[in-house]
Amino acid sequence: MVATYEHYRSLSMSLSDGFEASEITGKSMDNLSEKPSDWPVVLSIHGIRTTADWQRKLNDVLIQHSYRHVLLGFGFFGAIFLLMPWSRARKVEWFREVYSEMFTTAEHLPSVIAHSFGSYIVTKAMLKDENIRFDRMIICGSIISRKYPWSKVLIQRKQASKVLHEASGRDLWARLVEWVVFDAGSSGVSGFDDLANGRVAELIHERHQHSDYFNRINFERRWVPFLRGEPIKKLQPAGSNGFNYRFAVTISFLLAVAAVVIWFFAPHLLDGNVAETVAGSKTELGSGTSEPKNPSSSNAMAGDLEKLSTFFRGEWLQSRESPEITMVDSLGMCYLRTKSITHLKFERVDNKREGMIGHWFRSSVSTWRFEPKPNVREDALQKRCRGTTYSGYSDFYEEQGDVFVSAEEFLKYGKANINLKINDCIHNGKDCHLNYFGLQERGALQKITFTRFRIGEMMFEKQPLAN
Repeated sequence: MVATYEHYRSLSMSLSDGFEASEITGKSMDNLSEKPSDWPVVLSIHGIRTTADWQRKLNDVLIQHSYRHVLLGFGFFGAIFLLMPWSRARKVEWFREVYSEMFTTAEHLPSVIAHSFGSYIVTKAMLKDENIRFDRMIICGSIISRKYPWSKVLIQRKQASKVLHEASGRDLWARLVEWVVFDAGSSGVSGFDDLANGRVAELIHERHQHSDYFNRINFERRWVPFLRGEPIKKLQPAGSNGFNYRFAVTISFLLAVAAVVIWFFAPHLLDGNVAETVAGSKTELGSGTSEPKNPSSSNAMAGDLEKLSTFFRGEWLQSRESPEITMVDSLGMCYLRTKSITHLKFERVDNKREGMIGHWFRSSVSTWRFEPKPNVREDALQKRCRGTTYSGYSDFYEEQGDVFVSAEEFLKYGKANINLKINDCIHNGKDCHLNYFGLQERGALQKITFTRFRIGEMMFEKQPLAN
């Protein structure tokens, strides 16, 4: 039996079960330190075309080593936006604003770990605003210009004490970016020209690719010791495997055979196609008694709708827990955790509009928690973290509506803009504002595999049919 709407409603409401304030990656903060608010802060920021699972892996390691980890995310940023100067500038301004809000009154400087476009954002913001300062910086998969003025930033402005730069000898993206982005560069492959008298420690991994840094061994053996101030060990080059001449001979032979086949058989194939085309034209222009060679447009569209129905029909689910967001307050630390579930059920084909019709249901619960600094009076903690002190505050949100996906766009391009119409919306037991109802934009629907598709940053998986 197919699961009902009420089933998913009850499932979504259970998201709040076990959602305690002390829960962070399966560990209690209180078990790790008596004063977690005194832990040094480490920011991390990701690159484009990702939701950065590596930040959540890194979070476990940093917490185990008594670091407060702030996972910064600017959403799924498509490659096309990287080419637009105004889009890049908006992300730089976003980072400046986040830093200003979090660390204007902080007693200690944070450290930062940045990958790919994240390294571009951080270093551009530092050039623009000398008040942006860090204890230590870790940069990998960098797309920063090789001529970045590290001496000015680190020695004259004193915006960081030390930088660890990990580059990749086989980083295709860092090698290509300077051809399409005027103020980017290939430092992620070749390193920087200016190392600021040794303040930039550079490690070039000859066999790494763009994202080969995100493993627990590297976190534990290189990044955590660097954050603690320990010296970095230089890499020992392994050398190349040598050139495989036998493989080169095989490829050359196969290319030669292919060239001979094309040379001898291509003219005959071309003549056959021409003859078939002429014969078909004569049939179509004859007495009119012969059947047309191609099916009618209506039959073709019926077939397209059947393909669309085969892919979409059924239940799709997206369920996730977002990384914890940390906000530094003058009196303590504020945390936000969010769990959500989104259910899509496509039931039928709309022949008139030529597409699929489905039902949308989304529910989420967000929990805020505040940890005060030591020796802070309780009467000074009013209206911290959405009005809470120690007990926590939760937001509950539900919405449901209808979805339509165009067959022509989806079958032609593998993606299509969805029409999402919200019919019901409830926030903490009350109707949402009128602006939440009606047509909503959630991003284009893009096919990933036969059982997965993406809407914006949301990844849906097809659910097996119930017996």
